[in-house]
This record gives sequence, structure tokens and C-alpha cells, in this order.
Amino acid sequence: GRCLFFTDTGKIGLGPHIMQQVDICCVLYGGHVPVILREMPNGTFRLVGEAYVEGMMDG
Repeated sequence: GRCLFFTDTGKIGLGPHIMQQVDICCVLYGGHVPVILREMPNGTFRLVGEAYVEGMMDG
């Protein structure tokens, strides 16, 4: 399943159903699609999954 979300800048997106409000949406260096990252207690980041964000998919 997918989860509807809004970015801090007001863009609409669809991401993994396990997303949390504190997760980060970004395009990683060299990447082509937005991904959802979650910061872990030890300061590393875990990949939650890919996302679709209106206006970020154009390159």
C-alpha cells in the first residue's frame, strides 16, 4: 500500500504505507527518483522506500 503525504514545501506525494511524519523525502546524489529515509537513533539513515512526488520526477 501507499501513503499520501505533503512535503514541507507543499508538494503532494505517494510513499510507502509505513512512512512516519518525521521521515525525510529526498533524491539521493546520482538518483532519479525520490526516496524516503528514516533517521535511526545511532545517527544513520534507513531507506524506507521509493516515493512519487509531483514536480520532483521531471529531472
